[in-house]
Amino acid sequence: MIPERRNSVQIINIRFEHILKFLCLISIDESKIIFGDVTIINISIKSIYGRSPRNTQPKNIVKSIRSINISKSCCINKNQTIHYELLDNAYNRENYGAFLSNLFSKFALMNFTHCRFIMDNVPFQKCKIIQNTITAFRHSVLYLPPYSPFHNPIEKAFGKIKANVRRSEPKNS
Repeated sequence: MIPERRNSVQIINIRFEHILKFLCLISIDESKIIFGDVTIINISIKSIYGRSPRNTQPKNIVKSIRSINISKSCCINKNQTIHYELLDNAYNRENYGAFLSNLFSKFALMNFTHCRFIMDNVPFQKCKIIQNTITAFRHSVLYLPPYSPFHNPIEKAFGKIKANVRRSEPKNS
């Protein structure tokens, strides 16, 4: 079910304005447009689909297991994955700030300056501490409009990672 607000005139107008801002960014070095996001990967993901012979009820007995969640923070540009980190717990502004510090150290080695981040409008990514960290290193942020994860290509990358995890049928030990 899609929330009514997702496709309201106001949200559609905000998306349109975001696209115009993004098109202006393309005039700069595209490799300095950085897409960043955080996702949770469930290590005990079970297959979504199963098979059984025709006209028979599928029977699959699965013992109850406690799943393990890993948080992944990642930044990509149009050419490559620039930096990622994994955590055993959820991201918050403190550990996301540490992630950004590590990312900016990598930027210094790559001679990346004045980058533009495209990020979700998650509260811990929009807080003053994170914004100040980004601007202190002379970078800037463009936050995605509400209900618009499809404007961030890193979402597709996360989808592929999760599909690979699902396909590998991970087991808890």
